[in-house]
This record gives sequence, structure tokens and C-alpha cells, in this order.
Amino acid sequence: MKNIIVLICLFLFYATSFSQSPQVTVSFRLEELMSHGDTCASVYTIKQKQCEFPRNPVKQAHDTSSIDWNNIPDSLFQRIKCDEYNSVTKKSYVIEYIFDRIEYAFEKIYTFIISRIKCGKSETMEIKFPVKIRSFFTTINLGKIYFVPGKYDISEKLEYSLTKNDFLQITLPENSLPDY
Repeated sequence: MKNIIVLICLFLFYATSFSQSPQVTVSFRLEELMSHGDTCASVYTIKQKQCEFPRNPVKQAHDTSSIDWNNIPDSLFQRIKCDEYNSVTKKSYVIEYIFDRIEYAFEKIYTFIISRIKCGKSETMEIKFPVKIRSFFTTINLGKIYFVPGKYDISEKLEYSLTKNDFLQITLPENSLPDY
């Protein structure tokens, strides 16, 4: 009987500990536009970089960021801290990318550096955006992305919404990135 009570207490402790952790999930589907007669295989590398500013402890409300993301002062950029997470390399024409981490996403800048080597030629696509609304649980779904070399800031194209459970969903509308 004593062992059962200890097991129940341990289970409740772990269940409540997990449910109190902030979480962010980022997902997208990377696809390659194929041309007739295309015989070279592609090797893709997806690197995710996260940058954040030093700040006060995060509250759990759905506040909107006070940072002017179009005009960030140099003094703030000098204090930015960046880390690279989750590097994936695959030889494929389609890649399902999912990143899941226990952390707050608020006011972090997410950058995805997608490199492709095809027929001995290397090209890079960079997608960058900040999370502008505070939430305990954040889901970012960028949908289908076609590989098109270049740098893309999608900050103003993202759509923010709250679910019935008060989770923040961030989505990128279709055709927001070039597909040529």
C-alpha cells in the first residue's frame, strides 16, 4: 500500500511539473520545385538559430511586444544572444521539419538557414521572424515552403491567433514566400 501511495505521488508530481513548462513548436514542409529533365539530387541542411535580448522575467499574459521590430536600436543589438539549435541534413526533395522545445518564444528571433547542394552548386535561403505576442504555449506553423534562394523577413506576414485553450498559434499564409 505504501508503494502505491508513493507511486501516485510521484506520478502527480511529474504530471504537474510537465504541465507547468512553457513550450514552443515550429513546423514547416520544405519542398523543391522540380523542372523537366532535372536529374541531380538535392542535399538540404536546415539550421535553426534563435536570438533573444536580455529581459525581465516573462509573465504568462498575452502581451504584445513593445520592441519596434522595424527599427531596433544598435544598443539593443549589442546585447543580443544567439544560439544554434537543431541542424538537419537530408537528401530529399521534401522535408518535414519539426522543432519542439520547452521554453518561452516571446520576443525571440527565429532564423532558419536552409542550404541546398545540387549538381555541385550551393545555394542558401534564409527565413527570419520574431515572436511578438507572449504566450505560455506557442505553435508556429509556416506551412509549405518552396526552396527559393534569398533572405526573407516574414515578420509582417505572420498571423497570430489564440485557440480555445489560450494557446498562441502563429501561421504563415499561403503564397507569402516566392515559389518560382
